[in-house]
Amino acid sequence: MTAPVPPVGVETLVTWLRAHQGEFTEEALRGRLLGAGHSPADVDAALSMLHAEGSRLPEVTPRATAGGTITSPPPPPAEPSHPGDPALAFLGAALGIVGIPYLLAVAGSGNLALLVGGAAILLALVGWAILRDSSRPGIARGLGAALVAVVVLPFVAVVGLFGYCLVTGGRLY
Repeated sequence: MTAPVPPVGVETLVTWLRAHQGEFTEEALRGRLLGAGHSPADVDAALSMLHAEGSRLPEVTPRATAGGTITSPPPPPAEPSHPGDPALAFLGAALGIVGIPYLLAVAGSGNLALLVGGAAILLALVGWAILRDSSRPGIARGLGAALVAVVVLPFVAVVGLFGYCLVTGGRLY
């Protein structure tokens, strides 16, 4: 199984199609884009935009090698990867969600710490929801991991502790 292709804009696909429209058939170009992992909706939108411009793709591929075999189109464009995005987003979100309320609680503003912590969690959740289908999915993965670490894991720990107390009769030793 191959990894999914990072999302690129339909405009990028149209530019790629324009560059190769005189060399390959629509089926070959469409197959290459789908084979590279682009969504069928994006490929159809790019081809529709190309047809709306009045561009025509050839019925037969004009380019052939000396042996008579038809060459395939070059690989379509892919979004550049940003390998540090998940780690930086996780660190920033975890520090924001845990660190700022902790500093406020140490300073004696306990009620304000709870409000700021809730706002930070909500902001991280909104950021994750907005960025998960963007051109920088690594940031969304980092925010999602931070939300899991800060919200879900403590909840599971509390439920586990509660279950342990029920089983042992309320003793934690």
